[in-house]
Amino acid sequence: MNLRKILTLAVLLIFFMPVICTGQTPEKMKAEVKGKEIFEKLITAIGGPGKINKLKNVFSTMEITRIVSPTRQPKFNAEVVVEYPDKYRYLSLLKEGNFIMAINGNQGWMRIPPENTLTPMTDQDVKAAISNILRDPIYIYRNLDRYTIKLMEEKDFDGKRIIDLLFTGPAEFHLYIDAGTYLPSAFTYREAMIGMADQTATVREEIFSDYKEVDGMKMSFKIVIKSNGKKILEVSIKEYQLNIKLKKDFFKIKGGSPNEKK
Repeated sequence: MNLRKILTLAVLLIFFMPVICTGQTPEKMKAEVKGKEIFEKLITAIGGPGKINKLKNVFSTMEITRIVSPTRQPKFNAEVVVEYPDKYRYLSLLKEGNFIMAINGNQGWMRIPPENTLTPMTDQDVKAAISNILRDPIYIYRNLDRYTIKLMEEKDFDGKRIIDLLFTGPAEFHLYIDAGTYLPSAFTYREAMIGMADQTATVREEIFSDYKEVDGMKMSFKIVIKSNGKKILEVSIKEYQLNIKLKKDFFKIKGGSPNEKK
């Protein structure tokens, strides 16, 4: 083999080495590069790296409407605290009493009225609850090397043009991004309902709208949740607070309710 052939072969090997090592086609690699580029535009749209890197936690209050039937749609108030990377607390104010769910790393518990008995969460329920954080663009941006983001297609969804990105890694889901604003429009994923005996996964959709600026970040104030295409919840956010002060044991798993925020 002459020198020219050897050099040509070397160039070809270098060019195709990523494909050989990863098993990816050039088309798939291009889709993943485009996917990350579009996700970075989303990060800029919601506030930019500077704001996101300073974000420790998010506290929100909301009114939730449960869609049982066209004539039965009870409402209740709730609070959610997310502290990155792996802490989550949900409180709903019900007529029967307060329902509380707390996640601290890989542990979780629920206190369910009216008995108010402390109940450890199953591994499956903890995984489902923490997946809310794993789908959060803020968490993803801080752990970008753990995710693969693939550009799928551009299509119409919920009355607008969206860009469909497929995420795999710590969580697998589709993120629909508004093609005009680059703000998140929806998540779609398969998941079983927390606390239900039937753990058959359903197709879930979380649809975001009514974006407003909060301390320099764009936040959605309306969320619609569907299960297998049927609307089951409507969420109207009343208030967001960013980087609130919490007591050190706010998320501790213990025999009573978590300490209230300061």
